[in-house]
Amino acid sequence: MSDKLVSVVINNYNYGRYVCSAIDSALQQSYEPVEIVVVDDGSKDNSRALIERYGRRIKAVFKDNGGQASAYNAGFAACRGDIVLFLDADDILHRDAVRHAVAAFADDRVAKVQFRLEIVDDEGKGSGIHIPAGRMPNGDVLGMLLKYGSYGSPPASGNVYRRRVLTPVLPMPESTWRIAADSVPALAAPFFGDVVSIDRVLGCYRVHNSGAAKRASAAARPGNSESLCDKVEAFLKSERYLDELCARHGKRMGPNIIERNPSMLKTMLCFKISEPDHALNRGYGVAGLAVAGADASLKYPLYSAFPKLAMALWFLLVAACPPVRKMLIPWGLQPWLRGVKLS
Repeated sequence: MSDKLVSVVINNYNYGRYVCSAIDSALQQSYEPVEIVVVDDGSKDNSRALIERYGRRIKAVFKDNGGQASAYNAGFAACRGDIVLFLDADDILHRDAVRHAVAAFADDRVAKVQFRLEIVDDEGKGSGIHIPAGRMPNGDVLGMLLKYGSYGSPPASGNVYRRRVLTPVLPMPESTWRIAADSVPALAAPFFGDVVSIDRVLGCYRVHNSGAAKRASAAARPGNSESLCDKVEAFLKSERYLDELCARHGKRMGPNIIERNPSMLKTMLCFKISEPDHALNRGYGVAGLAVAGADASLKYPLYSAFPKLAMALWFLLVAACPPVRKMLIPWGLQPWLRGVKLS
């Protein structure tokens, strides 16, 4: 496996401030051979000029703006690697990330390798916060995915895939996945084999308010109805896609997975409080979401004892104590929303 070509596909849109750091981190990998494909999705800033400076050291793809799915599709079509990592242009890989990932693919049954990322601020200063924060599973995680709608997967830049996993699902529908396109390979991977989790930080996940892809200023704050609505819609879209995958592979998704997923219930509760009459609430009430969230937190297999108790208590306090909601909602949602700037 040590001679396998690895493709790092960087998708960029108006991230001229960060894209060079992402490219440099890919070029400086301790593993060889690595090819770097940079897809610029119609940026209007200085991204193109910065990308062109790298010349033949990278493969650059410049295209009209079409959203994240179109960038993933274009990058995958342009790359040749047996192993593929999609790196967001505002994120950074540690020098040994690819080397550790390749070693974890030694078993042919492995479909995906994942690792932790450290949240950093706009300037790249570390926070000490790692995501995923809870336990990371290994092996056959399909049962967990079908029961909870997730399996402790990191954001896009912390996932590495075999090409054979991506070929059946890419290209993806571009109008459906203009945002949250990383959900497609992450949800599909367990249908094709095992997941290996490397329990160490091998990259950085940048939290900032820059760029068209993020909500700016006040609209990015945890608890803002627009941000919450985006997250609810993304989860429901992923739920529909998971149902499609089950139909293709002869599997069955568990009933009411939203009621088993504490992260989603947390978002739903905050959205219900923010937008009580919105159609996306599906008829749920504050009390019902709080009770379901507390129960799901206590039963979720990737939480250890203290997070289980802390999250269960958070649900109950948010529902029962309106005067403290303003404080509790940001605490519960940070730092999972990218629009939150670290202080």
